[in-house]
Amino acid sequence: MRPALKLILALLLLALLTLAYFANKELNDINKAVAAKKIQREAQFATMIRDACLNYAVEYNRLPPDSDNKRLTAALRGDNARQIPFLSLSKSQLNADNEMIDLWGTPLKITFQGSSGIQVTSAGPDKVFGTADDIVSNTSAKQ
Repeated sequence: MRPALKLILALLLLALLTLAYFANKELNDINKAVAAKKIQREAQFATMIRDACLNYAVEYNRLPPDSDNKRLTAALRGDNARQIPFLSLSKSQLNADNEMIDLWGTPLKITFQGSSGIQVTSAGPDKVFGTADDIVSNTSAKQ
């Protein structure tokens, strides 16, 4: 092979490797931005749940009687004494058992903390609770 051809091939290979490096860096940046948006959407969903629970509390003078996801979802969607819907959910926010789910399809954990605090926990992308990627939103009626 001629030296000039070897040089051209080496430069072409170097150019391709450089292009691959920058393309990979760009993809990583995009993935980080997408993950940040998902976390923001989960936080907004937690705020919607909190607001629905607080509106329930205004109507009934207490938080909903149960923080179990399925029963809470039913109560907030209108299965309550006055049949008032406090929360409207899309099909993508519910699983087949009518539980509120996160963006990865895992049922949310909702716990009441005292008379006005609400904690909504998403298991995050790994779908396992108690790991570093969990998204936890603590809210209070005083906010």
